[in-house]
Amino acid sequence: MRPWIPRHARRAGTGSAALALAALAVAGCAGWTTDPALTLRVDSRIDRPLLVYVNGDWVGTIPAGATDATVPAAGHGGPPWRAEGRVASGTVLVALAIPGAPASGEGLTTTVVTACGTITMTVGAPEPGPSLMPPGPGGSPAPCE
Repeated sequence: MRPWIPRHARRAGTGSAALALAALAVAGCAGWTTDPALTLRVDSRIDRPLLVYVNGDWVGTIPAGATDATVPAAGHGGPPWRAEGRVASGTVLVALAIPGAPASGEGLTTTVVTACGTITMTVGAPEPGPSLMPPGPGGSPAPCE
């Protein structure tokens, strides 16, 4: 013989299970479990900290002069992504448009020469390209305000 259980106690258990199942379905539809990984590598050879943003969200600060800094940037929307390096004033010194998660062995990189130093931002593993030359005669580096 089964023990007697009040009706409201029996329904509470099935209601909780249904609520948990609905929460999982909403989380999956919202993309919380499908956001691809995105890791940026930054060489910030400038004389001040570089604030890194992805899709408008701050993801980390690189100290002045830091080389080969790694910034985990997943969870900020995308793809596509727009990664930016800014100084404290909000001026964007470097930007990298990332259309999708790079395949193994592929990647994107950009390098900018500014008045306060050179910044390279990389995602994935791009093929080596030509070395960067400083601005020639008559050219001037980007401002660093």
